[in-house]
Amino acid sequence: MVDERGTLRSSTTREGFAVLGVAIRREPVIFVLSTLGSVLFAVLTVADAWVLGWATENVVIPAFDDGEIAAGLLWAVLGLFLGVAVLRAVGIVARRLGAGLMQYRMQSHTRRAVTRQYLALPMEWHQRHPTGQLLSNAYSDVEAAWGPIAPLPMALGTVVMMVIAVVQMLVADVVLAAVGLLVFPAVVVANLAYQRLSSPLMTRAQGLRAEVSEIAHESFDGAMVVKTLGREPEETARFSVKAHELRDVTIRAGRIRAVFDPTLASLPNLGVLVVLAVGVARVTSGAASAGDVVTVAYLLTIVSFPIRAIGWLLGEFPRSVVGFRRIQSVLSATGAVAYGEASLPPRRSGHAWSWSPWATPTTRRPRCCAR
Repeated sequence: MVDERGTLRSSTTREGFAVLGVAIRREPVIFVLSTLGSVLFAVLTVADAWVLGWATENVVIPAFDDGEIAAGLLWAVLGLFLGVAVLRAVGIVARRLGAGLMQYRMQSHTRRAVTRQYLALPMEWHQRHPTGQLLSNAYSDVEAAWGPIAPLPMALGTVVMMVIAVVQMLVADVVLAAVGLLVFPAVVVANLAYQRLSSPLMTRAQGLRAEVSEIAHESFDGAMVVKTLGREPEETARFSVKAHELRDVTIRAGRIRAVFDPTLASLPNLGVLVVLAVGVARVTSGAASAGDVVTVAYLLTIVSFPIRAIGWLLGEFPRSVVGFRRIQSVLSATGAVAYGEASLPPRRSGHAWSWSPWATPTTRRPRCCAR
């Protein structure tokens, strides 16, 4: 829920998941298929780390020792990498195709529902709502409401990726895994800081987009009146105030994102450097193998991606909740005018008008007034 100042209340995340629940219940088959594709991509991404570690331990290191590579091992490595890449591509296609199809179907369904509601509501309701706001409800609010559907399958699949990767890191080397997992708290703190700073700005920007649309439509719709009264400077100034405010809010949100993305990308790299430093000491002492070090380091680089994907999903919730609530205010509006099915019975009494196509204007008069 969003208050008047655009700050988020604690229920935003809960309402965001509730909005996603509406989409999942309406499109369950597409959601399941896209999620399975994302899970396939996640599993094979982690499997790629295992293939890299196995190739390092059984092909690369023996090649340095013996000075040659067996042809069978080389073909086996190429086959493993190629098979993982092809299956991972299949998962990516299924994930993106399903997410896009689900998102656009929900947008189409919602826009049709909003349009039907517009046609059913009485004129009194339309007079209280500017046309620009109605256009914003049917366009930008619908897009904002179902925006989280795009990263949803990826976020669910990356959760599976994170669980498998952490388990594989622990199996490879507990000490290196513990060192690498120290990156998680730092990444979580960075995500929370980003959400806290950017969510109010995104929510305010969504409201300003509707206000800019309202002012623009009012000015264009009443262009003749504006020109007749010579109000062009006033209308231009009124539009400029909201447009500049939207620009400033969007720029502030962009600056926060510009700091957040490099910070989040650098944390796993720092973790990899620490893991490599500790791994070299453990390999030298014989406590770990080079393949384990490579596996843990590679897994650490991909483990940060699930957290970023979840951050993208949560980052869409403020706009989604605002858009969905604006749409629901239209769909739940009352006062629809229904067509009647009954008709008045014919009455023989009363005044009737006498009309003849050959009558002149002076002779065409009601029977009640005839003399």
